[in-house]
Amino acid sequence: MFIENENGQREIVKASAHGLGFLYPPFEDEERKHKEHQWIWDAWEYILALELDGPEAARAKRKAYFDLPAMMQIAITTPAILARYKGQTGFRPLNFMLAVQLMGEISNGSQANLCLVTPFTKDRSAWKTAIYRDVASGEEYTLYDDGAPSKPNQIDAICYGGIIEQHRFHPEPKFCGADGQPCGRNTRGLLERRHVQVGSKVPIRKESNRRWEGGNGCNNPARL
Repeated sequence: MFIENENGQREIVKASAHGLGFLYPPFEDEERKHKEHQWIWDAWEYILALELDGPEAARAKRKAYFDLPAMMQIAITTPAILARYKGQTGFRPLNFMLAVQLMGEISNGSQANLCLVTPFTKDRSAWKTAIYRDVASGEEYTLYDDGAPSKPNQIDAICYGGIIEQHRFHPEPKFCGADGQPCGRNTRGLLERRHVQVGSKVPIRKESNRRWEGGNGCNNPARL
């Protein structure tokens, strides 16, 4: 992933977007120096600084967008989803929405099934004050803000910085650690490919043909 050049400086060779690329970029990468968006490289610069150089050095690698609520871009692809936003602006067939990523603690509580979306916008400054609607119920929510009075239906969102912090402990089940065991959250050291042992072979079709379930075949004379 990284090397040390002749001057002893750390250089990232590959910045993997695995586990991060599902998020909508927190800024426009107009220069596009790399295949991956620049924020992925920023994330790895921060992670490596935190792991190898300590918190003080990592603090210098933090970006202003680390405090933005993390967003995922999704599309309105079914009439059922569109119907929930009938009469509301910003929601059209095959249009995009932004789904805010909620704090991990919420997934274990009464709000575990919430999926909060807002009309798509590239204006990142509007994300914190936007109105979000639950896909299932249509109920409106706003994001909690430490510097503002609390309101009904406020909820905590995880920021890009929080996602990056968690990514330090992202398990990689396709690899084994130095001890030969599958990677977990606390695995350290050089990783090795995890070998697959074949047990028994069970042939399956790639796609199912539903016609046979209704008797649409040679065994059903009424269908011939």
